[in-house]
Amino acid sequence: NESKAKNLLNDIDNLEEKINEIVKNQHWKYMSSFEGFMEDIRAELLEKVNNLKRQEKDKLKNENLHLITCERDFYKQESIRLNLICKELHSKNENLINESKFLTMDNKNLSSKWKESEKINKHLLIELERNIEKIALLESKE
Repeated sequence: NESKAKNLLNDIDNLEEKINEIVKNQHWKYMSSFEGFMEDIRAELLEKVNNLKRQEKDKLKNENLHLITCERDFYKQESIRLNLICKELHSKNENLINESKFLTMDNKNLSSKWKESEKINKHLLIELERNIEKIALLESKE
């Protein structure tokens, strides 16, 4: 009986070792498949984070591009507006320069006519004074 009990205890010990080995083996298989699964999830999460970062960068890039485009369009319109104003002012300036030239020529012309008329008036005054003297002499002879 004792030997049967010892054999039974040995068989139980052997069975326990085999069960422990199977459990240990199954545990490692489970853990390695779990680790592989976790690596896949980790890689997937990393890819999603990178996609979100890339989308955020693209969004910022698009917003900056839109802002730059709006600024460019504003400055382009402002440049066109200022160019039109400059052309208008340039045209007015040219007109004023031409008008000034015309007035200067007119002033010179009037000035020369005035000097000429002064000379004529002097000659006429001298002629008039001579005629008055002649009339006075003729009247005094009568």
